[in-house]
Amino acid sequence: MESKVFGPEGISDQVKRDLDTLMGLSEQQLNSFGAWLADRANPIPVAWSEIEDLRGSAGLDGETTNNLLGLLRMIFTNWHTSSLTASDVRHELESLKYPEEQVARFTDFLSRSERLRERVYRAAMRRSYELAGLPTIDDLSIVWDLRPVFQEPAFSPETDIGALENLVTQTFVMLLEISASRKDGKRESQTYQLSEDECDRLLTALTNSKRQLEVFKKKLLI
Repeated sequence: MESKVFGPEGISDQVKRDLDTLMGLSEQQLNSFGAWLADRANPIPVAWSEIEDLRGSAGLDGETTNNLLGLLRMIFTNWHTSSLTASDVRHELESLKYPEEQVARFTDFLSRSERLRERVYRAAMRRSYELAGLPTIDDLSIVWDLRPVFQEPAFSPETDIGALENLVTQTFVMLLEISASRKDGKRESQTYQLSEDECDRLLTALTNSKRQLEVFKKKLLI
């Protein structure tokens, strides 16, 4: 059944499970989500670390917190684009047979959060464009590896035991794992190694690139 609040395709099984959880939140937990959305310039988390404060204040695990944020973004976006009122949302929730107390608590939360809906909508739209096209980085894992440097490597055909056992120096190598996912949900992971010098070059390039972005943004009406 078409829904103005949850989209033209209606409520999927996952959305229904998340909605059940959302409707069961206390007023204090709902206020934690509202405060988190209000305090962030861009209320779209891109890493687990960004929702740690919210997870703790709401008393939920990370996956549940992330799922509920996604559901709230959907509700706020449809609430904005369809020009709905809090009463429209309330009517639809009542049609889903949620207890009156839960419906009233959630619609009161929406009424207090009305000023946030356009900002959440704009952030969600920006994020949809950021995810389109190439795989998007989900997480980074970085480990420094201390490697001994011998005169001859272990696979050397040389039979000179002295050269094989001659510890010349040591070096540091960064192991950089990049985990990414496509918009269709398929995930992939690649691991790279960088010397200390290559790490410095990467940091310089990223810093310079951000400086160029700031110059570019000043030329635009953002």
